[in-house]
Amino acid sequence: MLFEDKDSTSVVSRPQDCFSNLPHTAQTPILDALPIKDVINLQQVSSTCKEYLRGYRRVTFDDKQLYGQFFDKQEHIISFRKKQAECRALVSGSALALMLGRSPHKPHDLDIFTPMIYVDNMEAFIGTTGYKRADNEECTSQQATERTRNAETLSDDTLEELDAEDNTEDVAEYNQHAVETVLTFQHDNGQRLQIIGTKVEPIDAILGFYSTLVMNVATATKVISLYPYTSFVEQKAVYLKNGRPRP
Repeated sequence: MLFEDKDSTSVVSRPQDCFSNLPHTAQTPILDALPIKDVINLQQVSSTCKEYLRGYRRVTFDDKQLYGQFFDKQEHIISFRKKQAECRALVSGSALALMLGRSPHKPHDLDIFTPMIYVDNMEAFIGTTGYKRADNEECTSQQATERTRNAETLSDDTLEELDAEDNTEDVAEYNQHAVETVLTFQHDNGQRLQIIGTKVEPIDAILGFYSTLVMNVATATKVISLYPYTSFVEQKAVYLKNGRPRP
């Protein structure tokens, strides 16, 4: 549909067409500034907008935005992503959720999940980026249960958490099956990160234990959110029951 001025022969395109006709360099900053809900709704405006948003989703992972607060050099960020691939490591938790939710709050720490066989490798790398161990010894499985749960609690007060009726026992039992140890590191600038060594694949530990609010993972090359609408539009967390290791 076109809008026509009765007193002239000029024709004005639809507002959505005005957006679609902008160069990508102009579209991206606009989308970056919009709330998540508006970005989702925009794809319903026209097929052109929907197609552009497909591409936008592929290029919005800014590694500096996610890791820049934890690594003070771009070369460290690049090296970390290479180490992620080498160690089959995933990043999850509050830092990623805050980034995806476009929250102004700063994350308290970075949570790195990696299979136990790669913990020493990842620890050696982290030591080259200015971090030092903040704990004196490795956590036991029971301690890791509590510390990992605390590490995965979203620090953004604007996100509402909805507790299930009573799944604490199921959660704790699964976590002891999935997490072997948690190593905490601190940088001279005060930033903290944790290496969480898993007995199972990191994705199984995350999907089998945590609430939907933190079911977001960053691999070496991409970011995946399994419940984006529930987490970042409705701002709710749904805790899953019957947490058990997956086959």
